[in-house]
Amino acid sequence: MCPFEPKKDVSEYRFPRANGDRRYPGLDFSAERQEQIRNLALSPEEITADDIVWNVSRNASSYFFALLRNASDMCGEEVARELARRLGYTTGRSNYKKMQRRFGVKHLTAEQLALYEDTVHLLGGVEMATCTSEYDGNTWVGHRTRCPFYTGAPKGANHYCRYVQEGFERAYKECDPNIEEMRYYKALTNGGSECVHIIRFGPGKE
Repeated sequence: MCPFEPKKDVSEYRFPRANGDRRYPGLDFSAERQEQIRNLALSPEEITADDIVWNVSRNASSYFFALLRNASDMCGEEVARELARRLGYTTGRSNYKKMQRRFGVKHLTAEQLALYEDTVHLLGGVEMATCTSEYDGNTWVGHRTRCPFYTGAPKGANHYCRYVQEGFERAYKECDPNIEEMRYYKALTNGGSECVHIIRFGPGKE
């Protein structure tokens, strides 16, 4: 059991609930439809907005893994892992600073972090869209059952999720020294059914 039980769930603001029974575009595609898109076995007039969202989401993961596979082949696996950390760091730093500017603060609250995480994940495509945020006081908890860096991996690809997350962690702590704790209570990479990510802030600061 997770040692933290949040009282506030911001998922009520997320896309699925905001649009009634309408689900995130491309989230529940059949294996048959996925294969049609992968193999370009459909005509232009058949393509829907859901197809486009699913394919762009898939391409993002494919490009990520292709880049790291080539880095590993050309320079070695340690270089590929360090590149994954760097990608996590530069992306995390850029996005965290955007939210600091949005709210006009140097230190985010758990509520602001929840809004940030949900915004980023909803805009991130199919593999990110299932991520949800909860918060209470100075603690934020994120849940995810899919991830572009893990479940989005092509067959046979090396997994770099932990190294990407190391980069995110470094970026967040540099941007916001008020973060006292960042840890994974559960992780897909450890055989869990979901990732449970906990971030705890110190006392509020100006």
